[in-house]
Formats: sequence, C-alpha cells, structure tokens
Amino acid sequence: MFANRSHWMFAAIGDTPAPRHGDVTETAEPPLRLQLGADSVERIEAKPDLVRLELDQWRHVALSTPL
Repeated sequence: MFANRSHWMFAAIGDTPAPRHGDVTETAEPPLRLQLGADSVERIEAKPDLVRLELDQWRHVALSTPL
C-alpha cells in the first residue's frame, strides 16, 4: 500500500509530518508497539478485560489439555 513503512504517517494528513513528542527512534528502549491516538490507547486498555473474559469462559478446556 505504501512505498515504505514511514509513509503511513502521512497518508491521513497529506505530506505534512505528524507532530512528534520526542523521537522514539532515538530512545534507548523504544516501545515494541507504540500506541498513537486516543482510540488506540482505549483499545489497548480494554484488552486485558477481554482476555480475562475469554480465559474465564474457556478455562476448563485450557486446564484439561495436558502439554
């Protein structure tokens, strides 16, 4: 879809780079997955609850499977 990975940042806003709050590429330990935008943060915050519900629903199967 894009010529390289950095082009996705400009797709929604034309050719103007998004504002940067510190350069993630220059930090000693950059995040494995950087969440950008309130909607992304909300989805990540909700995920543990969804994982817990699914685990509770399928716990009996998970525990009955010997590995």
